[in-house]
Amino acid sequence: REDKTLNQNMTLAERVEQTKLTRTEEKIVEMVMNDISKAAFFNGAQLAAFCGVSASLVTRLIQKLGYQSFNEFKLELQEIYRQEVTPYDIFQKYLSEEGSKNSSIHAFIAQDIENLAAIEQNNSAETIDAVANAVHKAKKVYILAMFASESPARTLAHYLDRLNIPYQCVFDLGLSKKIEYIRPKPEDVVIAFSFQGILKEIYEACEYIHQGKTPIISITDTKANRLTRLSDYSLTVSVSGSVFDYSHVATMAMVTILANRLADTFEPEYLFSRFAQIRNEWKEKGLFLNLPKN
Repeated sequence: REDKTLNQNMTLAERVEQTKLTRTEEKIVEMVMNDISKAAFFNGAQLAAFCGVSASLVTRLIQKLGYQSFNEFKLELQEIYRQEVTPYDIFQKYLSEEGSKNSSIHAFIAQDIENLAAIEQNNSAETIDAVANAVHKAKKVYILAMFASESPARTLAHYLDRLNIPYQCVFDLGLSKKIEYIRPKPEDVVIAFSFQGILKEIYEACEYIHQGKTPIISITDTKANRLTRLSDYSLTVSVSGSVFDYSHVATMAMVTILANRLADTFEPEYLFSRFAQIRNEWKEKGLFLNLPKN
């Protein structure tokens, strides 16, 4: 009997490659992958009917691939679907349907309100506090991000600077090689931002970091992807909504929530002292036209 524990952290493609399937089972997988946009949202009976096989055969296949349940398999399919459908595909459809002529500001705001509400649904206070404590205790925080994710990552860096927490941003192409040169230590913490398809360089950097036993915190859009599985802690935010590209409204909110919880891990006396120091620096550098007294 095959050892199912070997498959727990594998993708569907890896499971299929390492499992001896019958021709019928291979055909089911092919049909699912060739029409992932439909298959990812079927229930068990619908998927069986779609493939022209019995529900029991689909169940046996899912178990053979090492999944604990149909829902686990379905989450994997939905993750693959999200990775394949880019915001540019959505934007192309939007234009072809002349959606820009009927666009509604309200619709975009409503979607981001849903994204914000999902933060509380998908992240427990205990997890956020555990992340805040891990960051507080770290000797140094390394922040990994590329492209659009660099914006919320820079905001997080700003908050770490305010709290006087040592950090280093590792951005842009070549990030994975930079991490190999930096070599984060076990007493450090790495925070990795990546969404939808999960950038290869981010994942490869985290794979290297994982080997060195440095704790990894991922900020991503699903608990079902490979980056989440590699992480010690994971915070989930939705980036859906903006037709032209990903929306990072919820990501920015998560960063702000984390910063506030992180501030709460310090003694009030330290915070008062630190903020007084910052205000004095502002005053000395003449950064504001009119710096409030309080």
